[in-house]
Amino acid sequence: MATLDPPGARFRYEPRSHDAPSGRVAYFDEGEGEALVFVHGLVGSFTHFQYILPALAGRYRLIGVDMPGCGESGHADAHQTIDTYASAVLSLLDARGVRRATLIGHSAGGLVVSRVAELSRDRVARLVMMNPAGLRGYVRPLRVAARVVLQPPVVAVLLGVFVERILDHVFCARNDYTRHFAAEQTGRYPKHKLLYGMGRVFHDIVPDLMRPGVLDARHALEMPVLVIWGDTDRLVPLKKVKAAVGRLPRAELQVIHACGHMPMIEAPEETLRLLGDFLGASA
Repeated sequence: MATLDPPGARFRYEPRSHDAPSGRVAYFDEGEGEALVFVHGLVGSFTHFQYILPALAGRYRLIGVDMPGCGESGHADAHQTIDTYASAVLSLLDARGVRRATLIGHSAGGLVVSRVAELSRDRVARLVMMNPAGLRGYVRPLRVAARVVLQPPVVAVLLGVFVERILDHVFCARNDYTRHFAAEQTGRYPKHKLLYGMGRVFHDIVPDLMRPGVLDARHALEMPVLVIWGDTDRLVPLKKVKAAVGRLPRAELQVIHACGHMPMIEAPEETLRLLGDFLGASA
């Protein structure tokens, strides 16, 4: 397997721009072969997959997309939902001439790719979800409360004040990858305009994340599905994750021990091994 980029290495791929119906999206598209499409989590970016991409280069066509309002895509004027995010992915695939691909989503991106599969299952060869949202639901009063409370200015203040504490909950391991990621993120947050934009994304998307969207889409998930889960993730108890994945038609669950919510950053070697085994076995 290829050597991983060291923490802090420059991201290898230059972003391009595509105008999707729901807003501008930044993306990269490199290489030839079977397409692997990467979708980040809430207020993330395609750079979150940086450490697993080099080992896949040369064998696959690698495509990453920043959802409207996130990463290099910049400010999003329109209200966003998981559906608008899914439509942005499909719009990009159409624009790039990708008829069929393996979709790889992290956290909220896992919910997005499951929705893409539900909307257009013939386009999806395989599905990989890393610590995905959408494996459990919350009662409607909590969803309504989240929309009311998580107003952009409120979220901006919370992110600015509690970013280090939030990152402490995201990761389990303390290694060079997680330390660099945490330092990079905390360096971004004092920018008020950036924080407010992230607050808007939280306000728009969080209510969708409180629905069991992956389970709701299970009738369409007939392709091979891999769920990778860091066992110290606080999003959903592991017992409930196992029960939820068991309800998907062709899914397998692979657990990374002593790993939190972002396995592709916290444990890139193990994430790559699991991903490589799945891509080879389901080819």
